[in-house]
Amino acid sequence: MDLRFLESDDSPWRAFVERRPERTVYQGVRWSRVLERVFGFRSAILARFDGDRLVGGLPFSQVEDFRGKRHIALPFADVCEPLGVELVSLEPFLAQGDAPWQIRSRVAPGPLARDVVEAGVHHLLALPQSADDLHHGFHAKQRHDYRQALAAGLTYRQTSLREGLEAFYELFSIVKQRKHQRLPMGRGFMRAIAEVYGDDGFIGFSVHQDRMIAASLFVIEGTTVQYQFNGSDPDALELRPNHFLLACAMVDAIERGCARMDLGLSNTEGLIRFKDRFGAQRETVYRGSYATAPRTPQAAQMEESLRDVTRVLCAPGVPLDAAQTAGDVLYRYFL
Repeated sequence: MDLRFLESDDSPWRAFVERRPERTVYQGVRWSRVLERVFGFRSAILARFDGDRLVGGLPFSQVEDFRGKRHIALPFADVCEPLGVELVSLEPFLAQGDAPWQIRSRVAPGPLARDVVEAGVHHLLALPQSADDLHHGFHAKQRHDYRQALAAGLTYRQTSLREGLEAFYELFSIVKQRKHQRLPMGRGFMRAIAEVYGDDGFIGFSVHQDRMIAASLFVIEGTTVQYQFNGSDPDALELRPNHFLLACAMVDAIERGCARMDLGLSNTEGLIRFKDRFGAQRETVYRGSYATAPRTPQAAQMEESLRDVTRVLCAPGVPLDAAQTAGDVLYRYFL
């Protein structure tokens, strides 16, 4: 068997991916298209062939900034593992490459990785065939919170990605800036997701007294629906809008014929407990780095400057649109 590079949109890889219904959003070709369109990251596949037959590959992007040139599988992906082949079979190449490689995987990297850290916890929920079976699989606390939301008068509203994007982005930005003190991903990034995924996605809202108080953006790849981004009104959390919204969106996904919901990566205990309550299976995510070089003083100084800018733009009283605009400009460097 031998390794070759393919463009992420090459027909052999597209055909291979389409035959794998279990593929993740990040293994599909559309996430790479979003990255190229928004950030200019050239995406490719480290593909393994058996003769002329493609047997698997690892999607990655070539990134070059003040940290130098490196390969990331994939930027802004919770987890992006090889599809069709084991990570261990690619590690000799990753370890002797001419530029560093970075990957997030639910399989622990082997001894050829120069650095391995636990990045968080990944949750995946196998969707049953009915809403009754879904709710039966919830933990008692989640069923209680769902009933509490219903009693408070919450309703669920679903829109297309394009239709609901601006309302979603407002809530998403509020949580990023005011709760987490982080810049939100730029509006251009969200618009590119809506354009590239089109009808293969939706936005769900929790609505209370005609006011949207929580929103989540979902995209679909194969038979998997990805819980991609979330935002909510910090003053309405006692109504349990996120617990209600995600439960309703799971029913929505079942009706669309999806087999699983990928709840993504979590690195705080509160978010891990929240996802546990839906009965999702959890796995540790590892970040493996290969052929890494020491960080230069210039790169360290730039990273500290990014943290300083973030602190200033997320301080109380800073207009939300200032943080949103900064996200459009600077988010490509938060890798």
